[in-house]
Amino acid sequence: MQTIFQAVSLLKKLKRTGWILRGIRNGESLAEHSFGTACLAWVLSREIKNPPLDSDKVLKMAIVHDISEAFIGDIPYVALKYFSEKSQMENAAFADITADIEPDLRDEMRNLFAEFQAEETPEAKFVKAVDKLDMLITAAEYEKAGTASLLDFWNNSSTFEALKPFEPLYNYANKLRNERADRLAGRKEAGL
Repeated sequence: MQTIFQAVSLLKKLKRTGWILRGIRNGESLAEHSFGTACLAWVLSREIKNPPLDSDKVLKMAIVHDISEAFIGDIPYVALKYFSEKSQMENAAFADITADIEPDLRDEMRNLFAEFQAEETPEAKFVKAVDKLDMLITAAEYEKAGTASLLDFWNNSSTFEALKPFEPLYNYANKLRNERADRLAGRKEAGL
């Protein structure tokens, strides 16, 4: 189990690339993002009634969704078009990370990771949506703290498309977007 211990330790140290590229010096780590996504997924999964979600599966899937980034790094959205093999890289890293885990748990983790990547089940689509929501919540916090504008996060149509099937998530993301617009309008009126 040494390899997963190493991966978890690395996730605590590695910063999310999207924040670094935007000049946010002390941005969240991959572990902080994964923890936020897991907590939100667990809590919010109970709000979704159609389709009903398996909350335990959602929680576990959210925990494992970014573990492979400990070994391959956090590839920013703008670079994805250059990484056509990203999925294979993530699968290989995840296989290495889970190689020395007890077989039943290893298989469960690998199945959850594969399901997340395929984005075909309601749980996988939901965890992907919560992953996006966590990013927007963090972007809002950074903007409120006075960091540079993170407009590209708010204008990314794929983010809101992922949220759309889950009304509570979509509504909250729109609430954040409207609060952002109000904040910016208030600054403009104040001459800031």
